[in-house]
Amino acid sequence: MGLSREAILFGLIMFLISAFGNLKSQMLEKSSGLEAFGGLQKDYAPVIWEGSANQRNAAGNKTELQARLESYTKAIDSYKKRGLFKKCAIAQTEFAWAQFLRAQTCSIQERDDFHAQAETALREALTFFTPAAMPKEWAGARSKLGNVFQAQAAFSKLDQDKRRLLLQEASTAYEEARAVYKSIGSMEYADMAQMEFATALQDEAAIATDPKEASELADRACGIYQEILRRLKSGKGHWLRKSAENNLANIIYFRARLCDNTAKVEMLQMAIDAYRAILKKQSRTTDVELYAYNQVNLAAALREQAICGEPTQKHERLTGALKYFAIALEVFTPEAFPQRAARAQIGLGLTQFELSQDKTLSQDKRDWFFKESLMNLFEATTQGSQDAEFTKNGREAIKMLQEVTIPEPNKANDL
Repeated sequence: MGLSREAILFGLIMFLISAFGNLKSQMLEKSSGLEAFGGLQKDYAPVIWEGSANQRNAAGNKTELQARLESYTKAIDSYKKRGLFKKCAIAQTEFAWAQFLRAQTCSIQERDDFHAQAETALREALTFFTPAAMPKEWAGARSKLGNVFQAQAAFSKLDQDKRRLLLQEASTAYEEARAVYKSIGSMEYADMAQMEFATALQDEAAIATDPKEASELADRACGIYQEILRRLKSGKGHWLRKSAENNLANIIYFRARLCDNTAKVEMLQMAIDAYRAILKKQSRTTDVELYAYNQVNLAAALREQAICGEPTQKHERLTGALKYFAIALEVFTPEAFPQRAARAQIGLGLTQFELSQDKTLSQDKRDWFFKESLMNLFEATTQGSQDAEFTKNGREAIKMLQEVTIPEPNKANDL
C-alpha cells in the first residue's frame, strides 16, 4: 500500500509552503480564467466571456505590435505638426488598439502601463471625434475605450469598488456606442457593442458579493444573448452568432453555480447541452483554439455536476470530464497557451482527485488517480516559474511522497 492520502497531501503542502511562498498568487493568476480580452476588431474575432474576462483570439506577435506602435507614434507626431487633426485622431485610435493588443502579450503585472497609454490615446481622439460629425469613428473609439476599462477592471490590482466603477464606465461606453451605431444603421456594430455590454455585466456579476445581485446581472446578460440570437437566425452575422452562442453557454454555467443543488444540477445540464451543441459545429481543424476552450468548459461543467449530482452518475460524469480535459490539453500546451494549459491541467488534477475518492474503484486505481492529481496540480500551478530548481525539487518530492502502487496501463485505462 504506501503512504496515506493525508500524509502525502500534508507533506506536499509543507514542502510548497516552505519552498515557494508566492505559489498561491501564481495559482490564482493562472486559474482565474483571466485571458486575452475582448473588443471590436476589424476581423470580428469572437468575443467570448470566460468567467471574469473576455476571451479573444491571439493578440499577435510582440515584435510586430511594437513595430506598429512605433509607426503610429511617428504618424501622430507628423499629423500634429501639420495640423492634420482628423488623421491624427484616427491614428491615435489605431495606436490605442495596438497598445491594447500589446498588453495581451505581457504578464498581468505589465499590462497597466499599456492600458493607461491606450486610454490616454482614445480620450485624445474623442476630443476630435463627435457623434454628429464622425459618428462611426466616435462610436468605434468609445467602444474601444470600454474595452480598456473592462480590461483594467479585470487585470489591475484594484479593490472591488474601483473595479465595479470601471465596469460601469465600460457599460456606459458600450451603450453610447451602440446608440450611435444604430442611429447610422450600422446594426452589425450595434450588436457587437450590445454583446460587449453583456460581457461587462457578466464581469460585474463575477465580482458581486451579493448572490442575488450577481444573479440579476447574469440574467440581464443572458437576456441580451438570447435577444441577439433571435435577431441572427439566418446566415448573416455568423461570426456574431457564434460569439453569442458561446457567451450564452458560459453565462448559463455561471448562473448554475449560484443555484442550490437541485436547480444547480439542472442548469449545469443546460450548460453541458449547450457546449455539446456548440462543439458539434466546431472542429479542431477549423476552430482550434475555440474548440479546445469549449472542451475545457464542458469538462469543468461535468466535473461540477458530478460533485453535486446523483452519486450513481458521478463516476460517468467524472470520466467524461477527464476525456474532455485531455482533448483540450492536446491543443493548450504550456508552450503555446501557458495560462489556458494551466487552467485545463488544474481541472484535470481536480477531476483525478475526485476519482481517487471513488470507493467503487480498486485501491490501486484510487492511489494512481491521487498520484496523477498531485502531479498535475503541482505542474499547473508552477508553470512559468523562473525557479527551475524549485520545480525540479518539487517533482522529486512528489515522487518520493507518492509511494503508491501504479496499476498496469491496461488496468489503469479500465475505469
